[in-house]
Amino acid sequence: MPVFYNPIMKLNRDISIAITKHLGVKEGADILAGSGIRSIRLLLEGGLEQVHSNDASSEAVKAIKKNAKLNKVTKKITITQQSATRFLEENKGFDYIDIDPFGTPNPFLDGSTKKIHNHGILAVTATDTAPLAGTYPHACKRKYWAQPLRNHLKHEVAVRILIRKIQLVAAQYDKALTPVYVHSTQHYYRVYLRCEKGKMRVDEIIKQHHTCIYDQDKEELVVSSPKSQVSSFRSQVSDLASQVQNSTSLVGPLWTGTLWNEEIARAVAKEVPENMTRIIAEESTIHTLGYYDIHELGSKNKIQIPKFETIIQRLKEKGYQATRTHFTPTGIRTNATYKEMMKSLGM
Repeated sequence: MPVFYNPIMKLNRDISIAITKHLGVKEGADILAGSGIRSIRLLLEGGLEQVHSNDASSEAVKAIKKNAKLNKVTKKITITQQSATRFLEENKGFDYIDIDPFGTPNPFLDGSTKKIHNHGILAVTATDTAPLAGTYPHACKRKYWAQPLRNHLKHEVAVRILIRKIQLVAAQYDKALTPVYVHSTQHYYRVYLRCEKGKMRVDEIIKQHHTCIYDQDKEELVVSSPKSQVSSFRSQVSDLASQVQNSTSLVGPLWTGTLWNEEIARAVAKEVPENMTRIIAEESTIHTLGYYDIHELGSKNKIQIPKFETIIQRLKEKGYQATRTHFTPTGIRTNATYKEMMKSLGM
């Protein structure tokens, strides 16, 4: 096609449709619409009654119009040719805003957080995984105001750094954005956040922004600041800058709260029955910061690891929660202690 269309992102679109359908969203905006495939599917499958489909490219607008006509949704779709920021400036707001750029979503965060309605859903994709996952830490600090981590936990840390950045942009407008669904897939990260207006709610969000320490012995993330501490963005960044000079194990600041709404995770798994969504549905019930990489633990301690099913069963028999994680095929998310995890490995 002469207009950008990525078939690899089908799962991305499938999940967004499952979420809007489950939540009963009626009006939304696809601000970087490309061929218009997401906009049209939101109308045909996602339960929306009206979609604003926007792209800066004249070729894209032609494709959207053609595809809308082919799918008989021309009366339900408003098609515009503007920059995404201009489009957001000139509209009153939406219950659902989708940001799916090539690269960082940063240029679109201010406008979209301004225009997302109370109780609305902001969906954000980031394809600049290299900075967020620690390949380019200086770029991560410039773009996302945080120190990334480059090891087996890098993808979860990246998602949590991305969430915090979006939350901080929204906070200046007294909007609290809480994650309801996230996933790390191939070359991108995707987060869905529900908006709630109110200064007190925003303060509660910021309380869950922390710099963490990566414990290399236990391969765990540990919150380094008191949970009751409420720090401003400026003090957090200043504190981070001074500490990073003395240690390579500091990570963040990042979002330390939950990543999934359990009900939504189950609904997505039912609507989109893929292996990843099924794992996330199980993962959503375990509220931990990070997970254990079983291959890393086995290699480090020079032990032959049991089957993953055996490890999970051993942990459950002791009363702990345990499941695979979608962030890596070699990880287990559990609320068990490091000591109990090592016992389950046969140590």
